[in-house]
Amino acid sequence: MSYFERKQVFLSVFFMVLASAFVAGSTIIAKTLGSFDVGDPLSPFQISHSRFLFAFIFISIIFFKTKSNFEKPSYRLHLARTISGWVGVTILFGASSIIPVADAIAINFTNPIFAMLLAVPFLKERLGLYKVIAVFVTFIGAIILIRPSYNFLDYEPVAIISLFGAIILGLEAIFIKLLIRVERQIQILFINNAIGLIISTVPL
Repeated sequence: MSYFERKQVFLSVFFMVLASAFVAGSTIIAKTLGSFDVGDPLSPFQISHSRFLFAFIFISIIFFKTKSNFEKPSYRLHLARTISGWVGVTILFGASSIIPVADAIAINFTNPIFAMLLAVPFLKERLGLYKVIAVFVTFIGAIILIRPSYNFLDYEPVAIISLFGAIILGLEAIFIKLLIRVERQIQILFINNAIGLIISTVPL
């Protein structure tokens, strides 16, 4: 592996860890907004709508400030990716308001496992030894985080729904990978949040 390739791998890992930190932070905020800590609790649909609304405003400023243009967007892929993302984060926000945040995040962070498994049929990727080990470590890590405080009998329905949300977010990762092959990042973010804002407005 060349120096450039090693650098790209390092940056990819760094940004994934940073993104995970932001996901955890947004889940804590969602937990707070969904409780009585700051007034009347908001529903997961309101919280996910706010997530798309403020993201759309922020991305729009960057999109138009940089004078970006649309370049043959794949709307079907965008729609599939956005629906997956909306369902996934809404489930995550809803679960975090019922079960401990650490449990909800631990279940949600199994989504890389499903993304890796789904990459085999969708992206024709191969599961090498290191990836198999990564799947195993991720799964064990999630179990360790959940078990100490997790009463499975009390929260089984929520746990199952949360696991479904993780699978959906794993599928979203596949759509993102497909989109990034043909479109620029800023365009993907702009279209995603625009569609997400429209979809998340419906339940309100």
